[in-house]
Amino acid sequence: MAANPQGTRPDIRTVLILMAANNAGNLGLAQAIEAAGPALGVQVERAAISSRGDLGREFERFAETRYDTIIALSAIFLSKTSI
Repeated sequence: MAANPQGTRPDIRTVLILMAANNAGNLGLAQAIEAAGPALGVQVERAAISSRGDLGREFERFAETRYDTIIALSAIFLSKTSI
C-alpha cells in the first residue's frame, strides 16, 4: 500500500509501543512518538516491559485490541539474562 503525503500508511491508525521499563532513552522516544500521533491521525499507546509476563500480556493485548502495528523501541528486554 502506498504511503500518504505525511509518510504514514493510511491503514495504520493504532500503534502499541513496547519499551523497556526504566529506560530513559526509551521514554524520550515513546514521548516523541506519542506527540506525533495526533498530527498523523494515529492513536498511540505505550507498554513498559519489565518481565516476561509483561511481554506476554502486551502481546495478548495487541491481539485483543487489534492494534495495527507494534513499535519495539529496544530489544534489550527480550534477553533471557535481563528478565
